[in-house]
Amino acid sequence: MQYNLAVSNSTFAFQMDFIKKYFNVVHPNQIDIGKELPVSAALVTFDDGMLSSFQNGLRILKEKQIHSLFF
Repeated sequence: MQYNLAVSNSTFAFQMDFIKKYFNVVHPNQIDIGKELPVSAALVTFDDGMLSSFQNGLRILKEKQIHSLFF
């Protein structure tokens, strides 16, 4: 990739383990104006909808039971 914006599957899995360990990952439906979020809330998001995000990222997220939001 020209700008090195992608990571390997193993790096992505490591990153998701880190986020899950140190943050309270919230479901996109929990984001609502006026609602309180847990301390250290995190929402995993993807921009640009690259095919590999769907082919690889979703599988890893499902295995780790992490919700996400794709734009």
